[in-house]
Amino acid sequence: MSRKSAPLFAAAVILPAAASLFALQSGCTGKAGQAGSGEIYKRDQVLPATLPYENGVVVLEGEPYPVVLTSETVDDQFTLHLQLFESEFEREIYEDTDAQFAFIGSSGEIYDPPIPLLRYPQRESDNWTWAGQMKIGTIPMEASATVVLRPDNPNLKEGSHNTMMATVTLSFEEAPDNTAKREIIFWIQPQKGVIQREIKLATGAYMTRKPQSEDPADEQPSP
Repeated sequence: MSRKSAPLFAAAVILPAAASLFALQSGCTGKAGQAGSGEIYKRDQVLPATLPYENGVVVLEGEPYPVVLTSETVDDQFTLHLQLFESEFEREIYEDTDAQFAFIGSSGEIYDPPIPLLRYPQRESDNWTWAGQMKIGTIPMEASATVVLRPDNPNLKEGSHNTMMATVTLSFEEAPDNTAKREIIFWIQPQKGVIQREIKLATGAYMTRKPQSEDPADEQPSP
């Protein structure tokens, strides 16, 4: 095994464990904040349940790892699969209906009910609250969140015209008398899908999924 391939081989073993660590540290009320503003979008204008690209990268604590994205749709459930070295590293699961586009969860982590990211007809600036359960494996925890939707333009190689950024600020009971917090950010581009997702923990740790750079060498972990 070459010096360059050694870190990649190690990543294939380490990254799934790291994803589980994010999960461990880491019904909708429908209550809205102030009235939304800006352009109004209907579901058929956004089409968020779309494969955004095939070649992406997961940045974990500053280290980039190239992944291949595939998607599947079963009834109202849309799933993005992230493949690393021919094994599934992570999955993102969404609910896609005429009423809303919502985050169901990821590998080993489910939100019940799903957290709405878009509620049609959706203004590009809006906010609301959510309450329900966060389940890690079979363990349920009471949780609540605020969702803030704003226009945004992340610096991505393919551009991001009219991108909406949904910021989910989540609080959950990790243990009795211990409330943990995390932030999950979704960048949704009409007709392109969820082009970027980022998880930020209260500890400062983060994980980002985004498009791969034009130069594949930029997306290799450092030796």
